[in-house]
Amino acid sequence: SRMTRVAIIGAGNLGGAVASGLVTSGAVASDALHCVTRTEDGAARLRARPGLADVTVGHDPVAACAGAAFVLLGVKPYATLELLHAVAPHLERGAVVVSLAAGVSLDELRDGLDRAGAAHHQVVRLVTNTPVQVRAATSLLAAGPDVDADVLARVVALSDAFGQTHVIDESLFDAATALAGSGPAYVFLLVEALVDAAVGLGVERAEALAMAGSMLDGAARLLAASTDGPVELRRAVTSPGGMTAAALDVFEGAELRTTVAEALAAAVARAAELATPPS
Repeated sequence: SRMTRVAIIGAGNLGGAVASGLVTSGAVASDALHCVTRTEDGAARLRARPGLADVTVGHDPVAACAGAAFVLLGVKPYATLELLHAVAPHLERGAVVVSLAAGVSLDELRDGLDRAGAAHHQVVRLVTNTPVQVRAATSLLAAGPDVDADVLARVVALSDAFGQTHVIDESLFDAATALAGSGPAYVFLLVEALVDAAVGLGVERAEALAMAGSMLDGAARLLAASTDGPVELRRAVTSPGGMTAAALDVFEGAELRTTVAEALAAAVARAAELATPPS
């Protein structure tokens, strides 16, 4: 069968990482991908990514839509609706729009298509996170009731090419983004704190960082491979009255759980503020 043609308009940090994941995983042939960057520099950076040396890169969003079954919008949230309006009249019959912008709702996207006279096109939201660069993204996908099951399955297949996809109700997007989208930053903060603490105890910094990295990788793999959840896995590390227990007592005493709950709540509250345009 003819390879699915995909256009990525705004192939910068995020769009470029997605493009690389699609091609290196074999989900999309490099000659079936048409990327759009604003500048020649951006095009050069894109071609330096794995799998993208020969990819088609242009600067014209409308031209990129020709023949594309999926059009991914990778520009900043404030520019997304303007871009959608520009390309909507030029979409191929049956083309699906995939918005990668955080904070632009399905209603806004559908309204944008409607105003451009392209209301018959289906649109989904896909928010991913920075591990997309190593094809280990956690991606969140929301689609309205108008999106066909087979179309949704095809978008999931594309997004599974660069990680794990969770199809969720749009009303849960902010909560899920606070967990999965922002989550890598929380982990990096913890690593930073662990490394600083180990250095304070005399461990050499580069070695402490290497230990923290492999420890984190191992813990994540164990969680993924085990039928046990985090509670059982934590207990398995924690001998009563031992070293680990002494450390965990400090975390619990500092109300780590409450702090985490407050942090996610703050992220969700901020999302609501960002979605409300200044009056």
